[in-house]
Amino acid sequence: MLRPILPDEAWQALEEAFAWADRQSSEVQQQFLEELRENRPELVSDLEAMLSGTHCAERFEDPDFEQDLIEDLGHKTSRVGEEFGPYRILEVLASGGMVKR
Repeated sequence: MLRPILPDEAWQALEEAFAWADRQSSEVQQQFLEELRENRPELVSDLEAMLSGTHCAERFEDPDFEQDLIEDLGHKTSRVGEEFGPYRILEVLASGGMVKR
């Protein structure tokens, strides 16, 4: 993958912005992106792309995620082809396992 041409200072600013924004709620991220559009517009599209890859992690933090997943698996034998954020399930590697209750 080719790195877009940005000055080193801009790459450092982008990395720092991502490190901070990735730990924030979606609402705070959106507010931050709006402020960034005014102050550093050259970073916004890259930062949005970077953050879009992390939004699916919020789903795993949902306390009902485990139960919802168990119920879904009971109704479906395969999730191949489904997408979770920027990721797609390509194949089944194994099955079975244990659930902590």
